[in-house]
Amino acid sequence: MEKNSLPCMPKKPKKKYKNVTAISFTTSYPELIISFSGFERENDCLEFLDLVFQGLDMQHHKITEPVTLH
Repeated sequence: MEKNSLPCMPKKPKKKYKNVTAISFTTSYPELIISFSGFERENDCLEFLDLVFQGLDMQHHKITEPVTLH
């Protein structure tokens, strides 16, 4: 897939995302985890989250509190 080839994604990312980087890894089939870092403000992170999932035309759920697994 070409860089920025998703139909709803902007061709040039906003300047405020210039320091954002990502790593991805799998835990166990069929899970994929992607972590983005380098946001200047917390609100930038939430806006970026919406932008990514909007570009994928995929629903998502924002979890703003740490998750505790038991």
